[in-house]
Amino acid sequence: MFEQFKGKKLTRSPKDALVFGVAAGLAQYASVDVVFVRLAFIVAAIFTAWWPMLVVYVCAMVLMPIDPAQDTVPTTQEPKDVTPTERMDNSQNM
Repeated sequence: MFEQFKGKKLTRSPKDALVFGVAAGLAQYASVDVVFVRLAFIVAAIFTAWWPMLVVYVCAMVLMPIDPAQDTVPTTQEPKDVTPTERMDNSQNM
């Protein structure tokens, strides 16, 4: 019955996220479309007067790790060094 969950880790998915990736991570873990997870969350929130589902979402956001395969910023990215004179030159060209 639970064969589909063997070897899977429950993680947040920042690539498909609307807020923090909790619903996208749950959908990826359960192999369902993320729209169904989001709709289920909204329906449950309506029937529980929002607060319990908000607490569940925040707890899931804190407890679920971010999927390491979906880094949002490449590790090889270097910050651009912008000196004040370059900024002034660019603003004068406008």
